[in-house]
Parts: sequence; C-alpha cells; structure tokens
Amino acid sequence: MAETIQPADDMARAEATRLLKALRRTRHPKVSLPSGESAELPGPAADALLEALQAVAEGKEIVVLGSDRDLTTSQAADLLGVSRQYLVRLLDDETIPSYLVGSHRRVRLDDLMAFKAERDDKRRSVLDEMVREAEDAGLYD
Repeated sequence: MAETIQPADDMARAEATRLLKALRRTRHPKVSLPSGESAELPGPAADALLEALQAVAEGKEIVVLGSDRDLTTSQAADLLGVSRQYLVRLLDDETIPSYLVGSHRRVRLDDLMAFKAERDDKRRSVLDEMVREAEDAGLYD
C-alpha cells in the first residue's frame, strides 16, 4: 500500500529545513523512542528520512512505497514525471519491463527505479560534458 503525504505548509517546510540542516551535520542521526531511549537510524532509514525532509522543505508531496511494490502505468508515469502515453511507449519498446494482470499492465517499482537511475545518470553525464565543453570554450570565468 502506498502512503501519500501531502505538501507541507510554510511552518512545516521551515521546520523540515531546520531538521535537515541539523541531520546533515551528523554522520549517525538518532531518534528518541517513546521509552526515552535514543537509537541510531540505520543508513538506509537515515537516507530516506533526509530525502523526505528535503521534499517537505521544498513543499513537495511524498510517496512512500515498498520496493517490491507493483505499479499501474499511471503511478509509474507519475513517479518518472512523464506522461502515461510516453511510459506506455517505453513499455511497448521493452525499455522498462512490465507484465499483464488481466488486460492491465503492471510495472515493478524496482524495474522502474533502475530505469530512472540509468536515465538520470545519462542526463548527468551529458550535462557534465556540456559544462566541460563550455569551460573549454571559455564561456565560464
């Protein structure tokens, strides 16, 4: 089941920004438990918390999903920030694996995130190359 957290108001955004700055200063974030004990957050949980706080600070909506989650084409398109029609083309081309449930397509979140990571890496690489070329051409001082 997906849990959607709506965008925050200004006060929540400011508090998220404050927490984010504080948590980034420490290598091992801790939480206080109801019993009064403190516990160190495991690395993946700390990373997820930082990412969620960043989204709240930016006023973005947060969606929490398990990695074994299967998505509809609309959900997958939303996560990639593309149109559903474009996503369907990627599925048709088998760029992203999918399967049918009856007559409806489903996409595994793991497969979608692997595609997204690869796409983002390619974009970053192209942008880095553009910056290098601009620097070589003397366009940056």
